[in-house]
Amino acid sequence: MRDKVSYSASQSMLKNLELNVFLSSGIISEKLYFLSSEHNPYMPDVLRFFVALCLVSCFPSILYAETNISDAIRKNLATSTGIITFLTSQESVSAGTYAVEKTTQDSPSSSFSTFKLPYRKSYPMHDDGSRWSMLLGYGRFDMNQKFEVNDGRADSSWDANALSAGVGYSRKLNSDVRWFSTLELAYSQIYHDYNVPTTTSGAPKIGYVTFDWRTNALSLIPAIGLRFPILPKQTSWQFETKAVYLFTTSVFASRTEEVSAKSTLWVNKIDFGEPLTVSMDTWGVAINPQFKRTDAYGRVHDALATEYWYEANLNFRLKSYEDKWWNNLSYGFSYLQGKHFRGGQLSINFNLEQFNFK
Repeated sequence: MRDKVSYSASQSMLKNLELNVFLSSGIISEKLYFLSSEHNPYMPDVLRFFVALCLVSCFPSILYAETNISDAIRKNLATSTGIITFLTSQESVSAGTYAVEKTTQDSPSSSFSTFKLPYRKSYPMHDDGSRWSMLLGYGRFDMNQKFEVNDGRADSSWDANALSAGVGYSRKLNSDVRWFSTLELAYSQIYHDYNVPTTTSGAPKIGYVTFDWRTNALSLIPAIGLRFPILPKQTSWQFETKAVYLFTTSVFASRTEEVSAKSTLWVNKIDFGEPLTVSMDTWGVAINPQFKRTDAYGRVHDALATEYWYEANLNFRLKSYEDKWWNNLSYGFSYLQGKHFRGGQLSINFNLEQFNFK
């Protein structure tokens, strides 16, 4: 039976450390009241002294682990907001899997998966082409980390769910250039399991310390960008540049979990339109290639261990010459590659504004 020290961070590790030490002979509480003769008059004095000595000798190891894990919780909480930023950059219904390589002796190797379900509805405002949009979204990520610590290897797992809502506005600056901006507010719940071997320093080895906690976070996400054709006579080729900023802070959290973090993404994308169409009787497939570079700053840089990454997208839009309903669906595959980061994702794009359900 693996000996275990469990801790719930929702009760604040820094304010009120509650430890349960599980030994093969039974459960020993951190409070020594049960060793007193009043509470347990039948325990021999020699045995009482021996058990108390073992518990006291373990405390320096436990408290040392507490300090290290407290720092790790804060660091990992802040880093996880980088993944939330990464989720916000996905504009289509998408699911992906990614890997982050180990870059230093102390850094973890990570793998994570994402899922994003966005919804956008646009409303025209004036004849000048300006319009505003309603934005809603749901995102989820699952991440696993492994890294080396004293006396062994630590394992960390994350689960996070995020709901977002916001507004967008865009207008034409001239016949070719469109300016756009969005502002979103996201609420996230983050669950974390952290298993690390204790540092004994001569004390009896307890085993692994396991921290199970969850925290809540609010994120403010403004973005601004421009979209315009690359070539004057090739208007289907579009270039888009966009800056995304994220500020995240924990809410309803204990002192251990209080974290604020800032991240920025600068995204440059080339959309080549639909240069190739394959027709088959009453059906067809239009192929849309895209190429994107994203520069990362702040916590998203820390989370993905890279300053930038490239993304190649290949989208396929169904074309029905009899039922135009299918023309509003497209499917895509993306491959991402950074310095220490790589991944792939599948996406489905619904043009709900053009759907006619009648």
